[in-house]
Amino acid sequence: MGYYDNPPIIDFSKGYDYSQGILNASNAFVQGMNARADRKRQEEQQQELTIKRLQERKYEVDLAYNDKLSDWSGKQKNTNTEVDNQIYGIVQEAITTAADNRIRLLNETNPAKRQEYLQSIRDADALMTNTGQFAKVLAGQVATWRLNTPAIKVGEIGGNVINGKDETEILDNTAVVEVLGGMSKDYTDTNIKVERSGDSILLNVSGKRMKGGSGPDNKLMVDFNKTINSNTFNAADEDANNGFLLPVESDDTFIKQAKETIFDEKGKNIIPGFLAQTSFTVDLNSKNIDSQGRPTKGDKDIYQITNGKMLEETAIKAEIAKKAEITATGLIAASGSKPATLRTYINYTLKKGPTFYDKEFSILKPDAQKEALTQMLTDHAWGKMTREFETSIVNNKKVYWAPGFGESTKAKPSTTGGGGKQEEQQEPTYLAEYYDNLISGYQPKQGENITSGQAAYRTRAGIVSTLNDLSGKTDRFVTREDLEKQYANSPYISGKFDTGLTIAEAIAKGKMKGNVKDIVKKVYGDSYIYSKEGEGTYKALKNYNLDNAADRIKLALNYTANAGERKALQGKLKDAKLSDWVRKNKKKAGESEEAYAKRAQKSI
Repeated sequence: MGYYDNPPIIDFSKGYDYSQGILNASNAFVQGMNARADRKRQEEQQQELTIKRLQERKYEVDLAYNDKLSDWSGKQKNTNTEVDNQIYGIVQEAITTAADNRIRLLNETNPAKRQEYLQSIRDADALMTNTGQFAKVLAGQVATWRLNTPAIKVGEIGGNVINGKDETEILDNTAVVEVLGGMSKDYTDTNIKVERSGDSILLNVSGKRMKGGSGPDNKLMVDFNKTINSNTFNAADEDANNGFLLPVESDDTFIKQAKETIFDEKGKNIIPGFLAQTSFTVDLNSKNIDSQGRPTKGDKDIYQITNGKMLEETAIKAEIAKKAEITATGLIAASGSKPATLRTYINYTLKKGPTFYDKEFSILKPDAQKEALTQMLTDHAWGKMTREFETSIVNNKKVYWAPGFGESTKAKPSTTGGGGKQEEQQEPTYLAEYYDNLISGYQPKQGENITSGQAAYRTRAGIVSTLNDLSGKTDRFVTREDLEKQYANSPYISGKFDTGLTIAEAIAKGKMKGNVKDIVKKVYGDSYIYSKEGEGTYKALKNYNLDNAADRIKLALNYTANAGERKALQGKLKDAKLSDWVRKNKKKAGESEEAYAKRAQKSI
């Protein structure tokens, strides 16, 4: 304690020794001054140590952030020199500020200031990640357009298209990609500017481009100005939604599924059930014949097909439509978060044009969209299936000839005006003998004792056999019992792994809940007969009462394309209705056979 803190008390009344008092006071003063000097030296030493530590920390921070910048720069994809230099400058400034703020945090106690410094540090880190991803995606799209998208592949399956809702947006986006890619010979007054916005950057590309379109002023130069937010662009790329470049998806899977029930097992020839039963000899459009069936100018030769088989266009399109409806449902469901994918599929894969989706399709209500897309898919598949088939004009209508039937030959000019010669030879139906079985159902043999349930199953099995014969596929239709058996014996998959168990075994071991019958109903629907729509996919054939002969005939009619077979089935429909009436209406007491027959005929 110093002199001034506790000075000695001098009592003059007691004969105080003045010299001793002065000496004591001097000693106390000196001690106080020495203590004060010691404290100051300690404070100076502590300050020197703090400064040294801050310098060391700043060195460490600077080194760490320099390493970050170096690492970021090394991984950065080159998009465009002008863009790259501006982005580098922005990131470097953000990193420098973040490094300085990390040092300031060591001594800052103000909560608001600390939050400001922390936000700066977070933004810098996010900015590095954001710009790295942005440059990678943008550089990839620009390079793909510049190097890997020849003009012949633009808008074609396997190629790419520039994203956009209308012609103006497509042309603006094309200008941006081409200017960034160095393909700027068709553009003037171009300018590229990059600015920072928090943890993202804003890339602005502007200039003048040709107006485009088909009008007389299509080469007039107009302004384009596009600003891209790196955060939004990165998110759009992850969703495959609104990047600049979109791939044109293949239609192979849908076309393959559509052909499964129309072509034979080898996929080459159309199943006879989808061909007309009448053979034709007729002039061919595709061999020097115009769309009206007349010889083209300067051609004297006429080509004809002899004994050709005409495609049943209505029946084939109806069959395609079944698969098209399933595909349309899936495409629309998947487009909820990715409308650009469906837009590209409709506009380019289905070749409806670059603005069709936004101008005509997107404005429809959901049910109308599904119906429209189903029709587009049906027409698209029909066009692809028949594009290499021979064609003719018969009765003022364009018809298609099945490959593998008839012979194309050179002949003299036709006297039928291109209509050709029709051979009126209706081929006999090869399943007519089975149609009576559809009406009568299964009839037990003499001495055979079976239950009504067994008879019903055998009737269904007979229907399925006939339907498969009509379709040309051995497994197109299946009974409920056979589908349950098939499902029970299929492998039980857990996650992505085959457990080595069948589904029936998994249920027995408690690894699956429920029973096969209920699971099949839940998965495929409740019916006695199912139609195979694809690999592992079945559709329940509902709205048919298989106890009624008329419904059994109607079911066969609805799944028969062959004109001859349909005609035979239609002829049996009246017999089926009569059979149903007789089964439900017994002869009244005292009623004569003649009266009963008249009553029966009147009822149908």
